[in-house]
Amino acid sequence: MERCHLYVIFQRLTLSDAHWQTLIARIDTIQSVGKASHQLLQKRTSLDGLFVLYECDFPAHAVEFDFIESWLVDLFDVDPALVSYTTGTQTIRNRLSCFATYKYNAVNRLRVGLFGCESDTILCSRAESGAEADYYVNVAHGAEWNESLI
Repeated sequence: MERCHLYVIFQRLTLSDAHWQTLIARIDTIQSVGKASHQLLQKRTSLDGLFVLYECDFPAHAVEFDFIESWLVDLFDVDPALVSYTTGTQTIRNRLSCFATYKYNAVNRLRVGLFGCESDTILCSRAESGAEADYYVNVAHGAEWNESLI
């Protein structure tokens, strides 16, 4: 199984409180590929609660946007025909990071980003992803984040 160690951000757009809490609670139960402490799921939450940043050693397919779309359909038990996403890239520090905005019923609900990866299939290293995430959290948006990790 191909693995990737990445920093992945989830941004709440228009999810209800209940749906956001369901999503985060489910992500918090994800098991990493490895058992070493540096491979285990770690989490940071923005002070406003609208962003959650995860670091973990994931199976590579688990960060593909199609997989996440199917996972969301199953999690929320919705008609897959009503769920779609669009993708884009953004330079955070000095590397492209890719993002998917998920829609339900043509309304943007959730944004998922892979720091330092130019797409969901062209992945980067842990160090590259970490440098982009670190810049995002500590430089670009430092005052918006707390320092708690799970």
